[in-house]
Amino acid sequence: MKVVFRVDASIELGIGHVMRCLTLAEELRANGSEVFFICRVFNGDLCDFIQNKGFYIYRLKNKKNSKKSMDQTKVLSQGPAVNWKTDAFETIEILKRLKNIDWLVIDHYALDKDWESQIRSFTKKVMVIDDLANREHECDMLLDQNYYINRDKRYQYLLPSSCKLLLGPNFALLREEFWHQRLKVKHSQRGLIQRVFICFGGSDPSNVTGKILRTIDDLKCDHIVFDVVVGASNQYKDEIKFLCEKNHHFRFFLNADNIAQIMSNADMCIVSGGTLTWERYCLGLVGGIITTAKNQEQLAQTVHEFQIDEYIGRADVLTEKKAFKKIESMLSTSVDQLVHRREMAMKMVDGIGVKRVISAMND
Repeated sequence: MKVVFRVDASIELGIGHVMRCLTLAEELRANGSEVFFICRVFNGDLCDFIQNKGFYIYRLKNKKNSKKSMDQTKVLSQGPAVNWKTDAFETIEILKRLKNIDWLVIDHYALDKDWESQIRSFTKKVMVIDDLANREHECDMLLDQNYYINRDKRYQYLLPSSCKLLLGPNFALLREEFWHQRLKVKHSQRGLIQRVFICFGGSDPSNVTGKILRTIDDLKCDHIVFDVVVGASNQYKDEIKFLCEKNHHFRFFLNADNIAQIMSNADMCIVSGGTLTWERYCLGLVGGIITTAKNQEQLAQTVHEFQIDEYIGRADVLTEKKAFKKIESMLSTSVDQLVHRREMAMKMVDGIGVKRVISAMND
C-alpha cells in the first residue's frame, strides 16, 4: 500500500499524535508499504525525528493569516494561525504529486469533515485517528484506542454510516518493544513499592514534572527510587536534571530510547494521560494520573472509576499540598490491591493492537 500521514507536533500540541502515527507507519513499512508524512513546521514539530526514522516528510510552512481570512474559520494547531482551507490546499498539492494513494491517515484535532471532504478525491481511503468525538468526519475508518464506557455511541452521529470503527485498547498503537518487554515483566509478583516511574509527555509545557519532584522531596520516602523521564523538547529539562542531581533517589532520563524497559522496572507510576496509559497498561504499570490536557480527563476519570489508576487531578489546578496527600496515599497501597490493579491493566491491553489496525486496513 501507499500510505500518507497528515499529523503535527509542537510544544503546545505535544508529541503523542506523531508518536502513535510513527508506530503505525513503522509496522506498515515492515509489511512492505510505502509511507510518507505531511507535517506543518512548529516549535517542537518532530520533523527531523520522523526523517531520521527513514520516512520521507513533506514540511508545510507556518504562516500568519490576516484577521479577515481567519474570521469564522477553524484555526489549525495552537501555534501561529493557519487556516484549515490553506492547509487542505497545500496538502492536496502534495497528494497530487504522490498519486495512487491507498490510505490517507489523519491524526489532528483541528481537522474535521470540511477538510476531509476537500481531499477525499485524492486518496482511495481516509482513516481518522481521534479520541475527542467532538466533530464530524468524512472517512472510511476511524480509530479511537481509548477506553470509554459509552464508546459504541460516542461517534453515532459524527460519521458516514459506511465508516468502519476500531474502538478501544484492543487497537492501541504500541511499539513492538512493549510487546517484547511484556513477556519479561516480573513486577506483578512484587508487593513492595521500591521504584516509581515519572513522565509527563515529551514537552510538559507547564512543568508538572518539576512540581511533582518538589512534592516528592517533601515526602521523605528514602526507600524508593524515582525514574524521571523527560523528552528532548522539554523546556525545563535543565531544571529537572538539577532537581534530580540534588536528590540521590531520583534518576534522570532524557529522551530515553528504552522507555519500555524503564517502565517494566517500576512498581508504580505518576504520569500524564494519553498514549502513555496504554503503553504502561501493556506492562502492568499502574499508579496516579495528572492530566495535562482536557482530552485526557474523561479517560482518567474512567480508569479511576474502574479502580485501575488513581486520578490525582488536573495539572493546572493541582496544588503541591493536594499532590502530597494523594501520592502519600498511593505509596501505601496494599500488596493485594496493587497486584489486582496490575492484572486488570494487562488484561485491557495485550500490545498487538497495531497488527489489528493493519489487518483492518488490508481488508
